Amino acid sequence: MQTLNVSSSGRFRSAVRFPARPLLLAACLLATLLPGCAEDPQITTRTVPKPPKDRMLAAIVPVGQNGWFFKLSGHSEAVAAQESNFRQLLTSLKINRGEPVWETPEGWTEEPGEGMRKATFKVKGEGPTLECTVISLPDPNGDPGSTDYLLANVNRWRGQLGRDSLSKADLEKELKADDEIHSLAVAENLIHVTWVNFEGRKGSGQKPPMGDAPFAGGAPHGVPPGAAPFASGDGMGSTGKGRMLAAIAPVGKMGWFFKIQGDDKLVAAEKSNFVALLTSLRIDGDKPAWQTPKTWHELAGSGMRAATFQIGEGASKLECSVIPLPSDDPTANDYLLSNINRWRGQVGLGPITEDELISDLRTSDTGEIQIVKTGGDLTIPWVNIGRGSDGTNPARPSEAAPGPGPVGPPGAGSRPAPAGTGLGLTYKVPSGWKDAAPRTLVLVGWDVKRDGQEVQVYISKLDAPGSNLVANVNRWRDQAGLERLSGDDVRNTVDPVTVGGSKGHSIELRGAKKSIYGAIVIRDGAGWFFKLQGDPGLAEEEKANFDAWLKSVQFD
Repeated sequence: MQTLNVSSSGRFRSAVRFPARPLLLAACLLATLLPGCAEDPQITTRTVPKPPKDRMLAAIVPVGQNGWFFKLSGHSEAVAAQESNFRQLLTSLKINRGEPVWETPEGWTEEPGEGMRKATFKVKGEGPTLECTVISLPDPNGDPGSTDYLLANVNRWRGQLGRDSLSKADLEKELKADDEIHSLAVAENLIHVTWVNFEGRKGSGQKPPMGDAPFAGGAPHGVPPGAAPFASGDGMGSTGKGRMLAAIAPVGKMGWFFKIQGDDKLVAAEKSNFVALLTSLRIDGDKPAWQTPKTWHELAGSGMRAATFQIGEGASKLECSVIPLPSDDPTANDYLLSNINRWRGQVGLGPITEDELISDLRTSDTGEIQIVKTGGDLTIPWVNIGRGSDGTNPARPSEAAPGPGPVGPPGAGSRPAPAGTGLGLTYKVPSGWKDAAPRTLVLVGWDVKRDGQEVQVYISKLDAPGSNLVANVNRWRDQAGLERLSGDDVRNTVDPVTVGGSKGHSIELRGAKKSIYGAIVIRDGAGWFFKLQGDPGLAEEEKANFDAWLKSVQFD
């Protein structure tokens, strides 16, 4: 063993012993580094592929007080191949009766619009079919050609592709460079179009401020991307004070938003009129009709607003807006929760959880969230929320009251329900079905979850105008991802069924991502809807239980 003496000063001396083997290894390592002493080390490299890039072609066309949004997005190469067609679509624009009209590019198929979406183009290329959407939204400031409006939407698009936001100065430079952001004048300079060609990767970098929906400036507060609608005068910021009365009336695949917001005392004084407006709602075709409260003055709709009610005068003046917005399912709890939390943010309140939502729905006569049932068989959730002038807000219920359970006699494979629920029928609930949270337009429902799959079972009731067989079957076909059928074809796809002694129609729809089994029964002028929907595999497994449940139904 060697001994190495290391002296750091004349006053300190220590002996450190090192084994011989490490010194030998170090010598060998040094030898390998000298030229000609050993072969070059082998280095293995590999390339990790990056996620594919996406591309977006999008344009804003200001027409009057509305911004018209044209957007095509998808795999970068597939979208890039459509740039000339997209530009051709924009250059073909003309104004006809206050709205833009266009010529559909060759190879694109135009489909009719619905709700905010004015048109959809199916774009077929070498890869998957792309979509180009056309959406119209008003600017609450009345100037969709403003720099603020343009910048907010350009940054939203950039955020969707993981790109950083631009400043106003950056936007001006980009427009001058004419590289990714372009300015285009068409139709003899009567229409000014700003369009972009952005590339990036979704889900990286900066998040878009509000999902994929166009918006008219301002930053919304605390809203999950894509979860809630935003409209003129609705969702553009938080005052942190005041009061709000707001409701969502679900009519088909549209949510009708009624809203008053303003001074705490002024809004609170209109509560009885607001509730009277909601209880007066009836379905007229595919829209709600109402009776205007005596002290309110109704104005004609404009832009996205179907109507505006003026309330009071001068400093005491309020407005109640009525705005319809499309939704796949305006009765869904997550849709309701996202909108309520959006409203709460606008009056300076924090978000609530789904459990708190369910608690309020079950105590709908005392909580912030209440339920109105109209004579037209609409079930409408509405809120009375806000902060008073002293910054306080109403106390929330600390404990949820037990909600109404399903109606049915005790027996094997069934659960009893408390008396007095007044649904007008009884049934036996199969084991494994769990009570679902309250849901608008649904009298009672259950959830079934197994092996990562989920289905829901519901009972709903509508008056005769809402019980049209062809319309409802096609609505269910939409939900299952199937094409709509003509009236004769619909009748050829349904089978007769008897539920509780009443004759009806049985429907089976098997979609790629959702299956629906249901029955529609007309009884005493009203339509009863019995429906199972969800993941195809589990829906097929639960069909026998669903059929047995239908056979157990007895009307009072």
